Amino acid sequence: MRTSNLILCLAVLLTLTACKTKQEVKIEYRDRYVPVYVVPAPPEVKRPELLLNEKNKDTVSDEEFSRLYSATTAQLNGYIEVLEEVYNKYAELAALSAPNINKLDQALLTADKVEENDTREPSTNR
Repeated sequence: MRTSNLILCLAVLLTLTACKTKQEVKIEYRDRYVPVYVVPAPPEVKRPELLLNEKNKDTVSDEEFSRLYSATTAQLNGYIEVLEEVYNKYAELAALSAPNINKLDQALLTADKVEENDTREPSTNR
């Protein structure tokens, strides 16, 4: 019984020693660029307070209604023009940045292919 305990202790000791003598693997870290799409915040565009609205449309005379209707139409046209300007500016920014985004995406795809085909052992230099 004593001999079997001694053999068991030696087996455990050799197993633990064998694990320690194994060479450590160093991990090599590589920088990888990830696209970050930055979009500027849109300008704050507030809805106009319309001169002719649900509250006062029944209380004004026909002559006043016609005048307020024309002014309200002008307000809405101005609001639409501002929204169109914002949209057109975003479309222009998107068109200018599209080539750069495509180049960056292509570079990432190329980097992924290189990493998949890389069969070298990790470097021990860090």
